[in-house]
Amino acid sequence: MKRLLAIIPVLVLVIVLSAGCGSKAPADSESDEVSNMSESSADAEAADETSSSLTPAQERWDGKWFGYMWITHGFEAYADTEMDYHDATMVVDIDKDGKGSLEIFIDKEKDWTVHAEIEADENHMQATEGMFRDMPLDTIFWYLVISGDFEGDIIVLTDTYTDPGGDGSFQYQFRLRPWGDLWEQEVNEGLPLPPGFDAYIASLGSGGSGGAEDTPSDQTASADNTGGGNALSHSANGVAFTVTIPEEGWSYEIATDPSYFKIYDKPPQEEYASNAPMIMIRIRNNADEYTPPKDAVPVAGRTIGGIAMEGNTYKEAFSTESTGFFGVFNDSNMIVVVVQNMDIEDATVNAILNSIKFTAD
Repeated sequence: MKRLLAIIPVLVLVIVLSAGCGSKAPADSESDEVSNMSESSADAEAADETSSSLTPAQERWDGKWFGYMWITHGFEAYADTEMDYHDATMVVDIDKDGKGSLEIFIDKEKDWTVHAEIEADENHMQATEGMFRDMPLDTIFWYLVISGDFEGDIIVLTDTYTDPGGDGSFQYQFRLRPWGDLWEQEVNEGLPLPPGFDAYIASLGSGGSGGAEDTPSDQTASADNTGGGNALSHSANGVAFTVTIPEEGWSYEIATDPSYFKIYDKPPQEEYASNAPMIMIRIRNNADEYTPPKDAVPVAGRTIGGIAMEGNTYKEAFSTESTGFFGVFNDSNMIVVVVQNMDIEDATVNAILNSIKFTAD
């Protein structure tokens, strides 16, 4: 009996070892499954916790918004920017207390155009202080809400920039939708779209995240494209002119304000970049009120269309470098010709300028 009792522990040990060896794979598989289930559950709980930790204000406003800045009116040195459209990307970052900041980037600019400290709840954002370029914001106008005049979520904000140096001003409007919005109302109803809308849509398809670095690079401006040609004619404000451009590879555009006529060194586009290389002819109806842009440097003038014009070079916002010429046509009209982001010495550019002829309409 004692010998039998001595043998029993050994048998038990052998059985346990055998069972362990024989069932090793199923046991590991079951353990892995339980472990994976635990990890998945933990991940889901963490995701739920992160989602639930966002405040209503953060869920409403945080992240990226895309749209455009429309310059509705320009005065003095900024008169030539009137009716320009620019892509705008807004980045909002607020904390759980509803305090934070917003920044708006224009076109390809890496530096912000607007920076503001904000306070927010789920219904609005209010700038408490900030800057538009080099001018302090008038925070009364920077009360941001979802507009009730359009479908979906869109912010519409209107304000004025006044040059601190006293060189003029422009009125502008921002229209911004959350990054990823397809702007269906604007597409369906033929309303203005961001200049780089096609590039924006393409970036969504390629997984663009909507940061400032994802601002569409193929910038375009809003206006009716009238196609290319050779001998062209146009009139506005009682002045008519003709101009000849190459038959191929060039095109032109009449802006919403018909006093602006723009010539591009590219085939006809549905929309053009506001900072694209171009020659712009503007017929102003106030002969004595033209002021060259801020920081303009005088250069040699030239005669265009029989008008002796003064010249200057200057840089403007949104990545443009220009050479401008201006001269009086009659008691009522000033003519301004701007060569933007083009080589003023280029033979084709000079041929176009030399072909311009002005007459009373």
